[in-house]
Amino acid sequence: NETKIGFNRSDFLTANQTVLPYAVTVPTFSTLSNFLAKIAVSNSFSGVDNLTYTKGRHTFKAGLEVKRVQINQSATATDDLTVAFASAADFSNNVASSVVLNAAIPVLGVRKTNYYGFVQDEFKLQPNLTLNIGLRYEYFGVLHEALNRGIPFDPRSCGSTGFCPAGSAFYLPDRKDFSPRVSLAWSPKSSKGKMVIRTGYGHYYGESQLGDLQAPINNIATRLSLTPSSAPGLKYPVDSFLANATNSLTPRGLDRNRVNQNVAQWGFSVQREIAQNTVIEAGYLGTKGTHLFAKTFVNAVDPATGKRPIPTLGLVDYKTSDANSIFHALQLSAKRNLRRGLLFGANYMWSHAINDGTVGGGEGTNPENIACRACERASSDQDIRQVLTTSTVWSLPLGKGHAIGDAARGFVGALINGWDLSGIGTARTGRPVNIAVTRKTTDLPDQNNGGQRPDYVYGASIYPTLTTTASWLNAAAFAVPPVGRWGNLGRNAARGPGLWQIDPALTKRTPLTERTSLEFRAEVFNIFNRAQYGDPVNSISNAAQFGRITAPINTSATGSGTPRQFQFMLRLVF
Repeated sequence: NETKIGFNRSDFLTANQTVLPYAVTVPTFSTLSNFLAKIAVSNSFSGVDNLTYTKGRHTFKAGLEVKRVQINQSATATDDLTVAFASAADFSNNVASSVVLNAAIPVLGVRKTNYYGFVQDEFKLQPNLTLNIGLRYEYFGVLHEALNRGIPFDPRSCGSTGFCPAGSAFYLPDRKDFSPRVSLAWSPKSSKGKMVIRTGYGHYYGESQLGDLQAPINNIATRLSLTPSSAPGLKYPVDSFLANATNSLTPRGLDRNRVNQNVAQWGFSVQREIAQNTVIEAGYLGTKGTHLFAKTFVNAVDPATGKRPIPTLGLVDYKTSDANSIFHALQLSAKRNLRRGLLFGANYMWSHAINDGTVGGGEGTNPENIACRACERASSDQDIRQVLTTSTVWSLPLGKGHAIGDAARGFVGALINGWDLSGIGTARTGRPVNIAVTRKTTDLPDQNNGGQRPDYVYGASIYPTLTTTASWLNAAAFAVPPVGRWGNLGRNAARGPGLWQIDPALTKRTPLTERTSLEFRAEVFNIFNRAQYGDPVNSISNAAQFGRITAPINTSATGSGTPRQFQFMLRLVF
């Protein structure tokens, strides 16, 4: 039996240290920031108890875990007030064009308790055949504000105003998360231990990002806004005008009937030793995501009536769990262990990842038509069809089996022994590119102009006859849709350039004493200095740049996709 008790704490404080009570913005000038502070202190307490019991051919395992989560935070611990001027002349004359005050939010306490449990049996049906079967249960609890100050916004469950009373449940509990797991491993007797066949299936649940589930605590904020039309003579200082301001807060919405996202995963593989210390493997992997956490909007204009369901509000950010994904992959690999001075590994994957715009959190893409999630179904942003990686380590046989090596002593022996040559090779196909267009809200049936795509001109090729960095996409294949209709081009319809590079390294280890050694390493990244291009400009509204590749794939100093780089290291090991 194993028992564990854990505690984790995270403190976060950020502040703009300035002397100005207000932020000031003037066109063509840098913004002057005001004093701002944000606070977040998070604690988690966990208790785990796991039991393992072995009897005969069975190994039983069972466990329980309880986790308590505490989040104490203030999105804005101080008043955030911004005064904007339309021009430098208006600033000189103290004629303000707008004032926005995001009032300070008190430190709020968000709480919840999670419960987990599992049972599992590893059963050796035969010496060469093992079955694993198990069941896991997860209850992720429901977030709530310690003093019941949260105000949920959900037009689907909170009535005509969209707001539920303060203290209402953030969302309803989901108590149905049972996760079966089963797997089988078999080594046929005829293979004499040189082949293993594996297959398995598992179901997995998750609650998504806690930050996205805390929308109700953001809705207690006060956001005051003023313009000269609502406050004649608006100028700095603005304190005397604020009494006439109205709260213009745009709420954050959360589907209170959400369920936890779940992913089913299954696979099959065959592994075979084809020579001493050399193994090859072929396999298939599939996953299916359901009820994935997704970003969308509510309170769009109803095309039938031309009005918004809640007239006092505009478009409202809304998190729900109605997204889906699926992934299929063929995986091939070969590996040689480091025997006789040579290690080699190679992995190839052909795959296809499909989703409807979500990444499982609140950062998903804006849907073109918020009433049609299925219309976003396409290759995911992370869909890279083919990937090949290789790695090699070769202990160079210098000084071994040769007269000079056998006779070498002292300085000569230290010089010619201990060299390793290694390298990593990477190659992949291009990433998806989503063709976009900028449109006016009044041009669209629901007046949501986020995530808009153009029309596809049927018969035209998406790519020019010869793709170059100056012309990667064919502008003639796309057109701005007519007023009153969404574009008919699917999401992620194009592909950017692929990438390949080789990164070799040379290492020299020199023993100094029995317990110390000196290691020198020289590395070259992208040794052939291949130009690694980024994706092309994707908006047809940017006519001058559309289809052009204007930057490399990696603009940082390190990582794959950079120009050729040399790196040297000297390390003392003791």
